[in-house]
Amino acid sequence: MKSKLNLEELIAPKYRAILGKYELYVATPSWNFKNVPDEVYNIKINKVAVNEQKNFDFLELLNRLDGMAYGTEGIPMDKWVAYDMAMLPSMIIGFGVRPENVSDSTVKAFEAYQDFKKARKIDIKKLDNLIPVSEYCAIPSADSETWVSHTLGVWSGPDGKEDQGLGTLTKAIAMAIIQPKYLIGVAQYNNFSTRIHSKFDDMELLSALTPAHSLPEITFTYRTKIPDAEKLVELLNESSPTYKEPSFNLDPEDIKKKEEMQRNIAAGTHGYWILRPALVAKDGKLSVPIREVQYS
Repeated sequence: MKSKLNLEELIAPKYRAILGKYELYVATPSWNFKNVPDEVYNIKINKVAVNEQKNFDFLELLNRLDGMAYGTEGIPMDKWVAYDMAMLPSMIIGFGVRPENVSDSTVKAFEAYQDFKKARKIDIKKLDNLIPVSEYCAIPSADSETWVSHTLGVWSGPDGKEDQGLGTLTKAIAMAIIQPKYLIGVAQYNNFSTRIHSKFDDMELLSALTPAHSLPEITFTYRTKIPDAEKLVELLNESSPTYKEPSFNLDPEDIKKKEEMQRNIAAGTHGYWILRPALVAKDGKLSVPIREVQYS
């Protein structure tokens, strides 16, 4: 999508700072390049051909970024999953930094993960490619208007406080590139990344529990309607968002309540939406604001 909007002139300072530090990339096989625009919001897209040997180190670092974002065990993607189920049918979209501009903390993080996994050593400072610091992927579904959110990963420094807003900006730009009408995704009630997903729309629960998932009791499936390119910019510019009053606040560990919600969803008697900000931390406890609608 070639937009007349110039993002650097329109969005909040924290997002402009990110655009000043990093470059946008799309990783997909070269035969998919015809479906990837050259720019979005007047930001140049670096197209990374995942089928070319010259990008081997980039792809290795992208895999390590996923591990750094999700932890060393469990959810991080195997390389074949990233290729077969993300890059091949779709694309991975994110931000990267040139080796001459990469921070010492980022280099140390990649090196620590490399040592932990006993992986092949990569001299990051000597690479001739981008070093990925964020990634997002959505995959087309059988419904032409609906895409399935596959992964969102961000490296925000050792304390998680660097480049605040990088995940939100990455997903917003990805939505502007692929332009889905609806997005279906999978997330965990106790994961603060849900705040990013809820920024674009209230999250309609399609499942309150997810038995097919590796983490069935804490995982839900959701659907959101994705705004157009102009509205995405408006959402990025929000300074004081308005939060709706929930019907109740869900304890992420309350399995009985989630089982009740799941029965109601399956029976078609009730609908549930996770409202912004999606996850609230107060007095050492987490809660999820839920809107409940009983159908007549």
